[in-house]
Amino acid sequence: MTEANRILLGVNVDHVATLRQARGESALAARLVDEALLLAPEDATVWNMRGSVQQSTGDLQGAMASYTKALALAPDYLEPRITRAGLLIDLGRVDEAERELAEIARLTQLEPRVSYMR
Repeated sequence: MTEANRILLGVNVDHVATLRQARGESALAARLVDEALLLAPEDATVWNMRGSVQQSTGDLQGAMASYTKALALAPDYLEPRITRAGLLIDLGRVDEAERELAEIARLTQLEPRVSYMR
């Protein structure tokens, strides 16, 4: 699979899975993401979406692992970093969240969610 196809797959799965989640079809969203991971296991966008689906169904540890995997694949990818920071705050892991927010601020000065979370 080419890099362009992997990116397109990740974007399409992200969009379809988000729509399925919004309709309350989290199980179907999870299956779509899992299928995409079989095709593109190194796609950070798909790992981020997996984290989102897991978080929406209450699997917070699974979500944390998926966001961490997305960041291992693409360290400058802001979405899983921002979502991971919020999840750390929700879990009461404030010191870790602060380190994550500092990294986001280092990557971009224009991210308003950093100020909100602090």
